[in-house]
Amino acid sequence: MLTNPQELTELKLICHVCAGSGHIAMYNHVAGGECFTCNGTGHIDQTEETYDRVVIKQHTRKLTKGYLEFMFWNDGSVQVIHRDQYDDWCGVTSVTKDEARKIWTNPSLFFKHY
Repeated sequence: MLTNPQELTELKLICHVCAGSGHIAMYNHVAGGECFTCNGTGHIDQTEETYDRVVIKQHTRKLTKGYLEFMFWNDGSVQVIHRDQYDDWCGVTSVTKDEARKIWTNPSLFFKHY
């Protein structure tokens, strides 16, 4: 858990609802799909409530159509997000670091998780 706000200056707090895009495609009919949690910015304000869960590393794996985004959190968890070629969110799952390594090597394994 982070206790010093200065530690957050180099870290990006990515919105957990829209996975950092600021947009939720399935809600295009409501305010154009803008994420209400982050107000469409893709990031959450650096407040005390968010200190315990921060993205420390992020990697992208390109697919034929779209990509997988791997988000490593400071609590040891990993989120894998599938985005299509239009950068819209398609699915997300939480996995262990070992599972993330396997998905990186064989992206088709991601689709068995969600």
